[in-house]
Amino acid sequence: MVTGDIFTDDVGIGDSPVIIQALQMAVATEATNEPLGIMGIGFDTFESAAVQGGQPYPNVPDALVKQGLINTRAYSLYLDDQEAATGSIIFGGFDAAKFSGELSAVPMIPDANGVVDQMLVALTDVQINDPQDGPASIFSTAVPALLDSGTTISFLPTDTFAYLVSFTGAVNDQTYGWILLCSVSTYTGTLDYSFGDQGGPTISVPFSEVIRPLTDPDGNPITDSSGNEYCSFGIGPQPDGEPVVLGDTFLRSAYVLYDLDSQLIALGQTLFNSAQSEIVELGASQDGIVVASGSPDGGSAPTVTVSALSVGASGPALTETATQRVGPQTENTDGGSAITVTPTVGAVQTGGLASLRATKTKGVGVTGGSGAGGTTTASALATVTGKGAASPMLSPSGAVWVLLAMGAVFSMVLSFQV
Repeated sequence: MVTGDIFTDDVGIGDSPVIIQALQMAVATEATNEPLGIMGIGFDTFESAAVQGGQPYPNVPDALVKQGLINTRAYSLYLDDQEAATGSIIFGGFDAAKFSGELSAVPMIPDANGVVDQMLVALTDVQINDPQDGPASIFSTAVPALLDSGTTISFLPTDTFAYLVSFTGAVNDQTYGWILLCSVSTYTGTLDYSFGDQGGPTISVPFSEVIRPLTDPDGNPITDSSGNEYCSFGIGPQPDGEPVVLGDTFLRSAYVLYDLDSQLIALGQTLFNSAQSEIVELGASQDGIVVASGSPDGGSAPTVTVSALSVGASGPALTETATQRVGPQTENTDGGSAITVTPTVGAVQTGGLASLRATKTKGVGVTGGSGAGGTTTASALATVTGKGAASPMLSPSGAVWVLLAMGAVFSMVLSFQV
């Protein structure tokens, strides 16, 4: 619970000349279990005031559009890898030099009342892609997934997480939560996440990006009796019936464009440590599809193609219980009993891929949204290819570029309560 005062002030963003005038904010005078402030850039209908029955107010994307600083309520996020000190967020545009291939968009999932107010999309497959044996699915059915940069780790369905535990040798420690040998980070396979129907985006996450260094309160590495170092596993189990949460351990590997106006999320494979920049301004959304406009210096605009999704009526429905409201998640570090680890625990079990293939198949049929009855609805997929000319900073009428310090928590949901 947070209590405090509501006020307005003019706000500048980074080194940009852009000033958001009279932005409404809250200052906390008392907070419980809320160690950091939150910059809300999600749907205003999910602001705490609106959730509690009050009136929503213009947040940062709303204010930027209302004041003519950007064309549409859309922004892109680039976290970079674990070793990077900074990342970036671009309001009203995206950086074509920060991802490879294309940005492919999937529709956000509405709740049981048909309202889209969270960054939920259909996660249709998770595979372990071994460099020798190829991919093997560890996923059973399509589920809603919340793409939440306010969550440090990711939470997958319990059956999928069980496969990962078996594959990596992770163990649940009473003090440190889910841990595994740091040597697992040298495994060259990837964890591949697929979204939407056939033709939707797939993001490959290196295992090194889901394993984080682990130290005791004095800063010393956690080791077993043989001196093997243990790391924290950046994935945990999500209770059945709740939406999957894909936090920073997924988002670092994805370049993500959130388009609130079109209710689409576009994903591309991130390019780690890219020193180049090709910022592309987005025009106003048209017919529910994000549109990229030409660059200010006359360069060619990115291409945008749209194709219909083949939505299988027999595919798994995304039900009312699976699209309930969720908030930022925290790591589970209090479960399980104390463990005695050995040097052999944590070895990647590549031999298990053959048996996985024999029992698991990829599910590709998914509804674009459903109510309690599971009614199938049509949806569309947009593909944006980054081809814009380079520009380090656009004018106030273009995209607004912000450099983020990775120590700051960035969330898409306002959590102030007054």
